[in-house]
Amino acid sequence: MVVFASIFYFFTSPTDFDKERHPEKEGTWLLFTGYGWMKAAAILAVLALIFYVMESVSKKVEDAADAEQRQRDEKERQERAAREQDASRQQQLKNSIENANATALRMLNSLPDDLANAVAALERADVDWKERVYNPFWNSVEECACHLDAYKKAVQEIDSCADRYKDAARDYNGQVPPFAVSSISLESLQSYAAISDAMAKYTRRAQGDRDFAQIFEMWRGNAIMERGFANLQTAVRQVGAQISSQISALSSSIDGIAGSIDNQSHSMIASINRQSAMQSEHHSNLERSLNASQQHEKQIAKRLWNIEHGYKSMF
Repeated sequence: MVVFASIFYFFTSPTDFDKERHPEKEGTWLLFTGYGWMKAAAILAVLALIFYVMESVSKKVEDAADAEQRQRDEKERQERAAREQDASRQQQLKNSIENANATALRMLNSLPDDLANAVAALERADVDWKERVYNPFWNSVEECACHLDAYKKAVQEIDSCADRYKDAARDYNGQVPPFAVSSISLESLQSYAAISDAMAKYTRRAQGDRDFAQIFEMWRGNAIMERGFANLQTAVRQVGAQISSQISALSSSIDGIAGSIDNQSHSMIASINRQSAMQSEHHSNLERSLNASQQHEKQIAKRLWNIEHGYKSMF
């Protein structure tokens, strides 16, 4: 400021001619000039303060806008992550439903073969009995018990699939396909009982024969022990009851699925009535899938029934 005042003084100070014409003004320049510069400095200070305040306010506004934008970006990121997580979860549930159905269907399809193999083993045991061959007889009985145990494990796996299906279907937002096994199959699963009963009767009859009984008491077949039984006698005595218990558990699971799916179906139908024809067509596809599944179950049930009634026990 002093530098500017000096420059201004150099160019505006009175000349000698001015001093001779106006001697009274000679001492007033510095006062006037100093007051002017003080006023100018005050104005500049005010302007600087205003500029500072405006700059500060502008920065606060920009900071607030940046913070608000960051909040929006973070909210969008969280919502996007939540959508992606939900989509991933829904895909996992869908996969779980499909895997449970596929495994249950595979186990259901295996039941007729397990039962047919058990019947074939009993028929060989009958021949062995008539021929009075001891070890082959008990080997055939053991084989029958092993096939019935496989039958039990298949029913057990279907029950496990039913639980996984129900848990996944409960949280799945889409339209759930029908479970591969329904109440249609439950009655036919009882076809094992006649075969298990015949095996027990074959065993009891053989135990009444001294020679067969002696072999039976010493029998420790590897096949039956690998399936968790202490010996053949334990297997013959327990396998039928174990199958019955697994069928009861499966019946409860299927009842639970039916109740859950019925409630979901009512909601689904109400939703379809409010939605597009495309979704209604999808519902029609589900109905066709249900019909196909039930037809397949009936075919399996018929096979089991034929195996049960096709076996002619001597007892």
